[in-house]
Amino acid sequence: MGLMENNKAQAKNMQEYIECRKSDNNAISLKGRINSFNAPMAEKALNDLCRETQDVILDCEELEYTASSGLRIFLAMSKKHRMTLVNVQPAVYEVLELSGLTSIMDVHKAFRTVSLEGCEVIGEGANGIVYRLDPETVIKVFRQKDALLDIERERNLARTALILGIPTAIAYDTVRVPDGRYGAVYEMLASKSYAKLLKAKEKTVDEIADMSVQLLRIIHAAEAQPDVLPSMKQIALGRVEEIRPYLSTGECERLKSFIDSLADSRHLLHGDFHIKNVHWNNGESILLDMFTLCTGDPLFELAGVYYTYRSFADLDPDNAVGFLGITPQEAFGLCDQIIEKYYADRSEQPAAAYDGIRLIAYCRLLRFTLKASHYDSQFREKQIRHCQKMISVYLDRIYGTQQEDS
Repeated sequence: MGLMENNKAQAKNMQEYIECRKSDNNAISLKGRINSFNAPMAEKALNDLCRETQDVILDCEELEYTASSGLRIFLAMSKKHRMTLVNVQPAVYEVLELSGLTSIMDVHKAFRTVSLEGCEVIGEGANGIVYRLDPETVIKVFRQKDALLDIERERNLARTALILGIPTAIAYDTVRVPDGRYGAVYEMLASKSYAKLLKAKEKTVDEIADMSVQLLRIIHAAEAQPDVLPSMKQIALGRVEEIRPYLSTGECERLKSFIDSLADSRHLLHGDFHIKNVHWNNGESILLDMFTLCTGDPLFELAGVYYTYRSFADLDPDNAVGFLGITPQEAFGLCDQIIEKYYADRSEQPAAAYDGIRLIAYCRLLRFTLKASHYDSQFREKQIRHCQKMISVYLDRIYGTQQEDS
């Protein structure tokens, strides 16, 4: 083949090496390379595919390269459509970033996929499960499949906490797992959750209680700037509205009054503090799940401890084993010691504080029960009645017995 024929064949191949097609999720998939030879064909194909839609998602997982001609196509399309580029490979992302297009359109990098096969579960929180990937790294896999915004939010919250002196880890990478969910990767050398330490008898209940209280006091001593973090008081008042149909008018008003009586504090609260999302890493306690970080009165935090360690097990003691991985006796003892030791040498008395802690805990449990889809109807109704009874008991202990409105 002569030089001229070879150049023509090369040009033909380059022209054909781009494919635009609609995928099953209505995104437009790009495959191949965009260059000066095939740019006009690519532009026409893209315009034809997105003529009837305002929101355009370009899946760039198989786009290997784009020249400046491709950038001009994206820019022109962004003036007519709301553009989102997803699964952008590193080489293409670098070109988009250098050109400034990442600042004027929504561009998401491709994420490497990691397998969880054979990985040990070392922690668990409300929003995800923590696995050990290898001796140096762990991954928190979020429960929701569309969790990229949640991962970014948690990363920002972790930065806020770290700056305020809270021992926490910040994710250095975002990955996908085979079932399509996303995970945040952390460097955690030889870390073990408090639950693992307790189960392996490397620490006693008394020692874990001491460690927990020490960490809680560090958290609660930090103070955030106004409006940086959500207020737990406002969250709790919102929960009252969610459970209102299951309480009397008088109970709702007294419950709101009690919550309003708690301090409007800007001191930090973790919001989901328990032994599965606190890790012991080279002699230091590390919080790994910062998604629920907020501000408020420490009583809310201790109510969360009671909610997780005790109230969940009222009707089913095996909940302590199922979720926390410890015996009910260990869970109850740990809860009682954390609250008692937290209030030690302070003006507040545990006995007095306990009523408020339990009240808030059973409000949380009632809300959880109403939303839980895994309970059978018989157990669900039984637990609703139990929560209603306990809320009434602790309201009466705080305010005295009152005649209730129906």
